[in-house]
Amino acid sequence: MGNIVRLRLLVCLKRMKENVNKLPFVSVIVPVFEDWVRLDACIDCLEHQTYPRESFEIVVVNNGPSSVPERLLSAFPSVRWAEESENGSYAARNRGLSLAQGSILAFTDSDCLPDKDWLQNAFRHFMQNPEISVLGGRIELFFDNPQHPTLCERYEELFGFMQRYYIEQRHFAATANMFTRKETIDAVGPFNGALRSSGDLEWGERVYASGRRLLYAPDAAVRHPARSSFHEFVKKLVRVSQGYIARKLLDGYGVRSFIFDLAYNLAITVVRIHRVWFKAPHFALRERLGVTMLVLVQAIVTTFERIRAYAWLRYSNSRKPRV
Repeated sequence: MGNIVRLRLLVCLKRMKENVNKLPFVSVIVPVFEDWVRLDACIDCLEHQTYPRESFEIVVVNNGPSSVPERLLSAFPSVRWAEESENGSYAARNRGLSLAQGSILAFTDSDCLPDKDWLQNAFRHFMQNPEISVLGGRIELFFDNPQHPTLCERYEELFGFMQRYYIEQRHFAATANMFTRKETIDAVGPFNGALRSSGDLEWGERVYASGRRLLYAPDAAVRHPARSSFHEFVKKLVRVSQGYIARKLLDGYGVRSFIFDLAYNLAITVVRIHRVWFKAPHFALRERLGVTMLVLVQAIVTTFERIRAYAWLRYSNSRKPRV
């Protein structure tokens, strides 16, 4: 009887090993810029995935001026560590792509906490939908103090990381939680490393233009801290606006696009204010007023940057020598 049990156990172990060998190898790419404490927590979540550890690698690319702390190197010896001297998270992600060995490529950020089933659920979606080229998972925001969220955290609760909208309406996935196939990168190219922001949008537009499909996967989730201070809020606005300007200057910015941008910005501001007052019943009156002010700040900064982009392009064109 004991021999039969041992034989069955050996057969089960053999089948499990064969199934592991059939799993696609995944490369998880994480850029980091002077964010060592949160990176520690991120890697710890990745090391405890339900997806077999031998079937994925973690590639961390340091994009900051200082070296990776020795304590992290010692704590995570299985992580592949790399450096990228060119500034920008998309340049760092491209460095990770150059090292990645996986047929599936996963992206998250150093301040994110992936769920334990993050890779397993993403793999399942790819297997069930072989026609899908890009997968975007849910990005769940959390607050420093859930009982007393700041106004900026409330703003992010409503308007931050709307991954489903990004995928289904804008045709891109935020790289805080994105998966793709290596063959997709080979076909459409890597990220535009010159962009400081909106590189995921620019890359997603190329993917969509090539006829490839994207899918939203709510069960492949990561947790992301909401920006809690006004300083962080404005810093993100400036970064995103600069990325927007860079894209416009690359693509050209005609009069029609300029007028459309101004009209769109006005319309989206009205929609956001409506959402603050009618789609967030749990907000107190003070929170509604405060978040409305943040929406107006966002509209002013965005409008200013659009005008600046258009003016700079017109000035640059006027300086070009006539042939």
